[in-house]
Amino acid sequence: MRTATIAGLTCLALNALTVVHCLSLAPPPIGINNPLPTTNPSASDFAAIHQTLSLFAVSIDLKKFDLLSTVFHPDATANFTGDSLLVGIPAIKSYLAKGLAGLKSQHHLGTLYINQTGPNTAMSYNWLQGTFFGGGAGGNAGGGGEQVFSNFGYYEDGLVKEGGRWYIKSKVTGGFGQYGNESLVATLLNG
Repeated sequence: MRTATIAGLTCLALNALTVVHCLSLAPPPIGINNPLPTTNPSASDFAAIHQTLSLFAVSIDLKKFDLLSTVFHPDATANFTGDSLLVGIPAIKSYLAKGLAGLKSQHHLGTLYINQTGPNTAMSYNWLQGTFFGGGAGGNAGGGGEQVFSNFGYYEDGLVKEGGRWYIKSKVTGGFGQYGNESLVATLLNG
């Protein structure tokens, strides 16, 4: 076992290709550290925002990237790596389709906090575990974990309501830790 630094994280590794555990000391989302005045959304707005956020994960895991047009606002921005800002739905779709090519994924969305910042605006913080599977027959994970990568983190989303529907206007991904073979998601992480 040896340590390595990957994307600013301290990691334990079996060898150069198999990362066992990464530890992040990254702070939680800025909105949680410095919360805005809290306004709870109505039950219908909460449900609609939850559906929008869930459809994002479903569209990625099913590789139905055209659904992203019903999730993102036309002027949306996204930053999945901390290094590059994607502007507009076509750029977001292209980045995700390229980065996830040849992989199967499963996104588990957990704790969800929604702060309605105005009648038609909201911020959400959604904890996640994204697991990516590559290689093997049909993209299934091979033995020993070398074909699996998991990211533990959160999505911080700015949302707008237009025409009675909630859209993601900005999406930022943050991480708490990683596990597995990071090379599986190299294209996703490096653009």
